[in-house]
Amino acid sequence: QAKASRLSFALLPDGRRIVLIGSAGGFVLDLETGEKLKRLEGTFSGQVGRIAVSSDGEVVAACFGASKLWGGQWTTVWSSATGRTIQKFSGQPPDTNMPSVIHG
Repeated sequence: QAKASRLSFALLPDGRRIVLIGSAGGFVLDLETGEKLKRLEGTFSGQVGRIAVSSDGEVVAACFGASKLWGGQWTTVWSSATGRTIQKFSGQPPDTNMPSVIHG
C-alpha cells in the first residue's frame, strides 16, 4: 500500500511562480502555463515542513522533519533562479524557534 506524499507550496512575490516541494523533489513552476522552470537540487526525504520565500523571490528555504536517511531535522536554502543549493543546515537546531523564524 502506497503512502500519500505531503506536498508543500509557496507563491513567489511576483505572483507568476510557485514553489512546490514534496518527497518526489522540488520545483519552481509557472502558474499560468504549469511549466517547470527549475528543479531544486538535493535529496527530498522526510516530511516537508514550512517553506519561506525572500521578499524579492530569489531565495527559497524549506524545513524538513525526521527521516530514516537523515535522522533529524534540516533546512535547505536554494536560489529560485538556478535551483542550486545555497546552504544546508542539518541536525536539531539549538534555537527551537528556528522553524518559526524561517517561516516568517
